[in-house]
Amino acid sequence: MDPNTWYRLKARVDVTADGSGIIRGKAWKRDDPEPEAWNVEVPHKHAHPNGCPGLFSFAPQDQRTYHDNILVTAN
Repeated sequence: MDPNTWYRLKARVDVTADGSGIIRGKAWKRDDPEPEAWNVEVPHKHAHPNGCPGLFSFAPQDQRTYHDNILVTAN
């Protein structure tokens, strides 16, 4: 990923009746169309059906991360 390019991120948690679920995520350049496929899909034995999303970044000490226009919606 280019540090001088803005990206869109999307995450989703789908919970099944037995309490397990799948956590999904994808990222794409801001001006590109959203891709159909998820970049990451991780099964989870005990997915949370409720709660608050969290967002945090990791970068080398000489770089910064910026977050803008954050929108949280129900699945």
